Amino acid sequence: MNITIVYNKTTGKVLDILQSNVIINNLNEDIDSISCEIDDNLLIITDINETNKQIKFVNTTYSDSILNVPDLLNIIKEKRLDEISMQVEMYIYEHYKSGTQKSLLKLISTGNDTQKQAVTEIFNWIDTVMTYYYSKKDIIKNATTLNELYTELDFTPFNDTKPSYTLEEIYKLT
Repeated sequence: MNITIVYNKTTGKVLDILQSNVIINNLNEDIDSISCEIDDNLLIITDINETNKQIKFVNTTYSDSILNVPDLLNIIKEKRLDEISMQVEMYIYEHYKSGTQKSLLKLISTGNDTQKQAVTEIFNWIDTVMTYYYSKKDIIKNATTLNELYTELDFTPFNDTKPSYTLEEIYKLT
């Protein structure tokens, strides 16, 4: 698998890891990027000037050691977990913003039975989305390969199952 690591040349600190080889422009003199691939549990660096060299990162995390695959997986795990957390949050908020969710919670205790049923359908849908998210999160947390780390979230199937109520419609239910 090809990846690109963006790092600070002075400290050796990894700033970002991108899934495929990309051209990065406008890096400052301390920031650089390298294209890499994984081979035999070792990070192999392919640079413009040198090929198949191991890179040593000098920083507190790696203590002047070769960045090996388990270290790389842990760095990417943290990044991927943050990414999918934002993805699920954005997907749910696309349909039910934070203020709407607060109003729906209030209707659970103050609304009539018809309103409560509609709100329950919405929260059941959100629970289904979150169950799916947690299953993908577990795959990434337990990943041992880069392919597992780049498990994608596909919310498309949930579009068809989302309740069609708007907050205004729920307030008008009797």
